[in-house]
Amino acid sequence: MEAYSDSFLTSLHRIDNNLYLGGILGASNSNLISRLRITSIVQILSRDAIVKKHKNIRYLEIKIDDLPSVNINRVIPDAIKFIHREMNNGGVVLIHCAAGVSRSGSVAIAYFMAKYSLNYQTALARVRKGRGCVCPNAGFERQLKAMDVTALKNYMNGSVLS
Repeated sequence: MEAYSDSFLTSLHRIDNNLYLGGILGASNSNLISRLRITSIVQILSRDAIVKKHKNIRYLEIKIDDLPSVNINRVIPDAIKFIHREMNNGGVVLIHCAAGVSRSGSVAIAYFMAKYSLNYQTALARVRKGRGCVCPNAGFERQLKAMDVTALKNYMNGSVLS
């Protein structure tokens, strides 16, 4: 597990080539963002969250709460497309939520399911190899387990419009 931080609280973890996962404190750390050469950020926070924005970084902002009742299926397609596009263009992507555990972990799991044709359990294990604290809430877990990997791949490849 590769962790990058200026302190324990600001850690970002590399979960794949050019793909990092973390919480809001790490995502707010300009020195860390620069050192890791992050070019793009998937930011998944509540509607009322205030966060520092970095210059010259491309953002996909997703406004959802970390509640089991939230439909994460509605944000996964755009997140997968954004991550895939940015990485294909040579970018380095950070996925973050408040703590880097449930919301961002769920998006990372869905991306791994699409990219590597994995089921939920295998994708979860792979993401946890990079960031061991990843734990989708019960509602997100249920939705991820029910996702069709072929459909996720189609979103990644841009052949499905959301």
